[in-house]
Amino acid sequence: TQLDAYAKFLRELSREMGDPNDPITRATLANRWEMLRGFWKELMAQISPDVADLLLSLSDVQIEKLFARLEKRNRKLSVTYVDVDPQKIVGKRQQYMLKHMKRWISSLTPAQKQLVATWSTRLEPTEADWMAHRLTIQSEYRQLFTRRDDKVYFRKKIFGLLVYQERYRSEAYQQKIQFNTELTIALILDIDRQLSEKQRQRLQKKLSSLARDFEYLSCDPRRKTPHPPIEKIKLSY
Repeated sequence: TQLDAYAKFLRELSREMGDPNDPITRATLANRWEMLRGFWKELMAQISPDVADLLLSLSDVQIEKLFARLEKRNRKLSVTYVDVDPQKIVGKRQQYMLKHMKRWISSLTPAQKQLVATWSTRLEPTEADWMAHRLTIQSEYRQLFTRRDDKVYFRKKIFGLLVYQERYRSEAYQQKIQFNTELTIALILDIDRQLSEKQRQRLQKKLSSLARDFEYLSCDPRRKTPHPPIEKIKLSY
């Protein structure tokens, strides 16, 4: 039911990034980012009742196994992403961005690669903050299971944990996320202004192809069944 909106988003973005003589602005790109966040929150809101039902169905044994697996996963994630040499982390960021940009615009020029390299060194490190946030969220879930008898509270809390995770971040972590978001928007703007004709054509083709996929998979509005109303979502940091 949401795929039509995703397709429209991609076609509008394609138009906004299609003319090198009228490049996309920072304000427009920032607005697109907020729309993406909105799409994600809408998705989380829609699945919230099903997640609550699933969690309410777990037995005590299943709950203990769930948190045991999470603890095991946390240790593995810490070794992979947190307890790592900072320079290796910078290198991973750079390779990650190069890989995904190549997917959208084909091979990057040396100047474009340099922009990515500079971006990767300026990002605020967030790995430890991310892990601390992950543990905080898991702790909230652990405490929530002690109140399974209060289903109204349980469902409302699940909604908040899924849709408003930013409320559980530390102020320092949120500031780093904001800084890194601004830095990434600036990188995309710089890359956009250096796109060759071939790269821009590649970008347009990829955006249009994905939009067509979404349109093909979307529900026919004439056959949609109404969904129960959900709590109005507010974007917040």
